[in-house]
Amino acid sequence: MKSLSVIFFAFNEETNIRAVVEEAYRTIPKLAPNFEIIVVNDGNKDRTGEICNRLVEQLSNVRAVHHPRNRGYGSALKSGIKLCPT
Repeated sequence: MKSLSVIFFAFNEETNIRAVVEEAYRTIPKLAPNFEIIVVNDGNKDRTGEICNRLVEQLSNVRAVHHPRNRGYGSALKSGIKLCPT
């Protein structure tokens, strides 16, 4: 069975993150029936983290990891990959 992990990195994306994750949630099952969406909240100063937490509650297969401060793309990438199944 195909599986797919999609990682989104978010830094101050409160106006976009919900729409991006919801669109991915609708689209990905067409490509891989077994999937997960991981959102890395990289030390946002806006409401991105709060929105990510609501998405986790509302949509199965969505997970979030939160950095308390911005650690940059490389660190966010590592955090997302660590959550992917092996």
